Amino acid sequence: MDQFNGKCSNFQKLNEELNDFHHQLKKKNFTDQEIQEIFSPILEKHEKSKRISLYIPLVVIVIFFAVKTSENLSENVWLYAMAFLRILLAKIHPFYDWTHLKNQDCLIPKWWEDQVSKNFTPNCNLCENVKYIDSFDYLTEEKLTNFYLDVQKPVILTGDVWPDVDELIASLKEDDFYATSVPCSLETNTMQTSGNIVTILRKASTFPSFFVHFQNCEYESMKYFRTLTPKPSFLPLSTSPVQYNWLLWTKNYTFPKYKSIALENSEELKVLGQIHGKLKYRLSPTEYCQKSCENLEIILSPNQFLIFTNFWNLEYQSFPNDSTDGVAAILEAHSIM
Repeated sequence: MDQFNGKCSNFQKLNEELNDFHHQLKKKNFTDQEIQEIFSPILEKHEKSKRISLYIPLVVIVIFFAVKTSENLSENVWLYAMAFLRILLAKIHPFYDWTHLKNQDCLIPKWWEDQVSKNFTPNCNLCENVKYIDSFDYLTEEKLTNFYLDVQKPVILTGDVWPDVDELIASLKEDDFYATSVPCSLETNTMQTSGNIVTILRKASTFPSFFVHFQNCEYESMKYFRTLTPKPSFLPLSTSPVQYNWLLWTKNYTFPKYKSIALENSEELKVLGQIHGKLKYRLSPTEYCQKSCENLEIILSPNQFLIFTNFWNLEYQSFPNDSTDGVAAILEAHSIM
């Protein structure tokens, strides 16, 4: 998704430059016919792209029926069919970039879910009396569910031990597939554009003061990260396996304001685990409830876990003049009951 957003941003910049160019041509008294001739190569490609995009649903249908009928095809016919589909997708790519769809669960937008989310009103009664975040060494599954998760109330637990920070970072750099994967929602002060994970981590580590956070969104990279930061044992059995996950890493970053993390479209349940150092975190209620409810600020130490829901927005901040690395991970999950 991050790659897709990047492409959208590039398109917007290009569009602005073309508009400026058009304005300059008008100022120099070029006629509309002359301007149309100048822009004709771009317009022709745009028209082709529009025509090609009309065939995308047809391609999806063809792929669907190919998969459905695969059991009835001989091996040779199946190989030819798959080769044809790959060629077709390669031919379409210059006109329609479909690569951002590779991690989507569904190719057809769920319009009914959008309608539900538009009509949903958060219950601000749940947070208006929450002044601080409770912290425990242990909670039963029943208490965690009934008194916290079901009523959108965040809680801190001390629990499972994740890897040492040096072991974690080294493991992330050494795994070839993970190291070469491209993350989503990258935010950092060490790079202007995104890159693969090993490039991001190596470049960040050369800065005396930095912050970086990103979401693992490629399937194999998410899967590998889960082996290093497994789902804590204190979560209810009804919690789904973790899918998406995040890495936060900061060192001696003295910017006085909190850094926000784009969790708006994330899974319902989040587990933030502190791996190394200390970081300050702030939970703010969903926008609808911000007049009724307070922001909650906490400090997490290693092996402490903050459990919260989509009712809350998350921000973090490092301690000024603290040369210790602050490293944390976020796991996204949801209830399967």
